Amino acid sequence: MPESWYESVLDNSLEQGDLLYEFPIVKADVTAEHVQQILAGEEPDIGAEVVLINAIILTQSCDLQNDKTETVILCPLWDDENGQFGKNKMNEIRAGRRFGWHLLNRDEAQEIPFTVVEFSRLFMAKRSAVVQFISNGQSRPRLLSPYKEHLSQAFARYFMRVGLPSDIPKF
Repeated sequence: MPESWYESVLDNSLEQGDLLYEFPIVKADVTAEHVQQILAGEEPDIGAEVVLINAIILTQSCDLQNDKTETVILCPLWDDENGQFGKNKMNEIRAGRRFGWHLLNRDEAQEIPFTVVEFSRLFMAKRSAVVQFISNGQSRPRLLSPYKEHLSQAFARYFMRVGLPSDIPKF
């Protein structure tokens, strides 16, 4: 059996790579019309709802441990238990050829299926809310090194892509 990618954590510490299942976030439906109303000095009626998502923490562990941030960056997680991604797409994600997606390995002992991280949707949560959420007395999976650093590097690659309008000519 290959080395585990995860450890089980039961304390109130937060680290990059912590998996949070059914974490509540507020999803607001802000439209172009709402923005137009705001720019006109009006108060729009914006609908919002609380939804539960599976997410992974992407904020750097050192910032979380040293109280250097009041917010936590979360990315949604999608499992492939039902094969909805398909083998070809999963292999492309695994190989790093699908920008905006990152594959985490399964862990049968902890009942974690192959899991896809979606970088194109970011959520922010107050650090205090995340600490309150994890203080429920249940254990949660935490991605181990070097897998959490690999995730962080994939996240950085997604956001640092630069497309130039023209390239330097060949010599």
